[in-house]
Amino acid sequence: MKIALVVPIDISGFLFCKELIRDLLDRSDGELIVIGDNFSDSKEYVQIIESWGAPFQRVAMTQHINPWRDIFYTYKLYQIFSKNNFDMVVTICTKPNIYGAIAARLAGVKRFVPAVFGRGTAYLDDPSFSRTILKKILDNLYRLSFSLSTRVWFTNPNDVKYFVDEGVVDSKKVILTRNYIDVEKYAPRTLAPNKKQTLMAELSLSDSDKVVICVGRMIWSKGIKEFVEAANILASDHSEIKFLLVGAEELTSPDAVPGEYLRSHSMSENFQWLGFRDDVLDLYAISDLAVLASYYREGGYPRALTEPMAMGKAVIAADTPDCRSPVEDGKNGYLVQAKNSGELAEKISTLLLDDILIKKFGDYSLDKARSEYDERLVVKEFTAELFSQIAD
Repeated sequence: MKIALVVPIDISGFLFCKELIRDLLDRSDGELIVIGDNFSDSKEYVQIIESWGAPFQRVAMTQHINPWRDIFYTYKLYQIFSKNNFDMVVTICTKPNIYGAIAARLAGVKRFVPAVFGRGTAYLDDPSFSRTILKKILDNLYRLSFSLSTRVWFTNPNDVKYFVDEGVVDSKKVILTRNYIDVEKYAPRTLAPNKKQTLMAELSLSDSDKVVICVGRMIWSKGIKEFVEAANILASDHSEIKFLLVGAEELTSPDAVPGEYLRSHSMSENFQWLGFRDDVLDLYAISDLAVLASYYREGGYPRALTEPMAMGKAVIAADTPDCRSPVEDGKNGYLVQAKNSGELAEKISTLLLDDILIKKFGDYSLDKARSEYDERLVVKEFTAELFSQIAD
């Protein structure tokens, strides 16, 4: 069986798809191609993916709506699908899910399986006319995609309920799992003394500082404003609490946080916006607490929470249906009301000022991540159900 895995960009394949690629390689007897755009010109992530045994083929894709480029993207996928005579196409993320379905049908691919790991900003609770129209357009595009699909993989039961209730997907097609992480990669680590000292010096941190980190896209709905405001609230009374915000500036999203906002607040002594970093594991290692105050339509198990959990960190999340699942309030962290900077600041200080409590929460996080979110277990759960139907 020849399979294509379509991802948005190569770094998505590197970060999220290692076990999926390995599993699909086994089931396809090595006939798997990964298709996606390049994150950078270095081809570092392409080389890593290809070292796992899967050739990578580049197809340019724009992140946001661009009708002409989206048509061209669909055509390029169609060309690749037709040339390679795939038996199955698996896609991840909105554009591959939608346009990949059309390209696969036109190319005569027998089995198409999209993976929905969250609905995104288009589905925020926003009654504005533009957002309502966009949501309707996406509903119809997803309806088309899912009608052309063999199965549909979800990681958020709230997404399943929405799409089933709206008549967008047939419940019989749904495969529902938790989201997953590489618990071997994201594992407790102690940095070598010289490496830790270099990183701490770069970030102007001292051994007595307490570090809270937030990793994510720089869009308002990820709770960026609340994270910044929590830093401001704690700045005077708890100057030892340092806030690190990690993520590249968004240039095209309508929900983007302006770079000037981020840069201006980075002038504060207790807050730094670091932009994109390729040493996130090291940043987690020197952090004491991870926060995601998101009201974005997450995939149910945000990696900004599950990754630090797997590294033995306590976590704080917004108490929303799409964000709260990894957090057991009072056991491995706290849930706070969305868009409530004051409560977020209070819970951050409560944890960071209690060494015994934060260690207890971190230990619980580690156990929970290993038992519930290990990608080796979750991916096999998905592929076992998918391929059992094919065998039947």
